Amino acid sequence: AIKVSNLLRSTLRGQTIDTTSEAFEQIAENELTRSLGSESVVSFSGMSLTSRTVNSPAYLNGEFTLQLGQSMDKTTASTSTYVNPPFPLTPTTSSSTSRITYEARTSINVLGRTYDTCLYKSTIVGDDNAISFVWYIFGKGIPARIESRDSAGTVLGINELKSATINGVGI
Repeated sequence: AIKVSNLLRSTLRGQTIDTTSEAFEQIAENELTRSLGSESVVSFSGMSLTSRTVNSPAYLNGEFTLQLGQSMDKTTASTSTYVNPPFPLTPTTSSSTSRITYEARTSINVLGRTYDTCLYKSTIVGDDNAISFVWYIFGKGIPARIESRDSAGTVLGINELKSATINGVGI
């Protein structure tokens, strides 16, 4: 398996929340990957919670095979368990289907850097209020920006790439 690590630092109502994740993937056909699962640690106010998620079955990042304007429906299912929670938490199982559309090939500026990207729109089938836009760096598959929006187009949240390395080399 390939291990992909990331740190997401966010602020909610003045409280800093750090999420450290390690995702596990396998090489698949046509230079794609299958997502096996992840382990995440969420830390805030001196507390932390560790969760382990297993995707069943592992899912393929087949959206990278779409041509401009094409869409695909992608169903994901996973089970999350919690490691040493501060109070009893039962495992949770979830499943959803997203409609993913390859919207554009475009350059964007993120934190003073310009990236050549492929823009994908994703909506949860049956829930038009859950919309996300992801600008993946062309040829790398790493998001430079992620925006979540409501059905009116109002931006609810933005995540932007601060730095990244692939096999120790910065991008």
